[in-house]
Amino acid sequence: MRILSHTDGRDPMVQPNNGEPQMFVRWAQKYPECNIVLAHAGNFPSGRQSCVSAARQAPNIHIEICSSWRQFHSIEDLVEGAGEDRVLYGSDLPLMDPRIQMGRVLTADIGEQARRKVLGENAARLLGTPGRSR
Repeated sequence: MRILSHTDGRDPMVQPNNGEPQMFVRWAQKYPECNIVLAHAGNFPSGRQSCVSAARQAPNIHIEICSSWRQFHSIEDLVEGAGEDRVLYGSDLPLMDPRIQMGRVLTADIGEQARRKVLGENAARLLGTPGRSR
């Protein structure tokens, strides 16, 4: 089973129950056979840090980058913090132009193997489908 959920790292006092990444850790630990994908990588820098922390606490938590805060080195931070096997490309189409997120991954200072994993291999593995990114 796979679950994809919105995440947002804004102050819970301002945006209560708006997908704080840490709230998924308990479920990931309780149901280790279920893969949980944290969409938007927490949206903001604090949310990104929370997503990385959640992924470190549960090996079945993955981080997807669509619509995430476009801060310098955010892709590098995710790959370094959570591991290249746990970060997934996402575009948030039709809300966003997919070239934005693609450009972030293509220009990130990560190795070619990590880039291939983020751009498709991780998703193919997670979904149990054959294929590879180009």
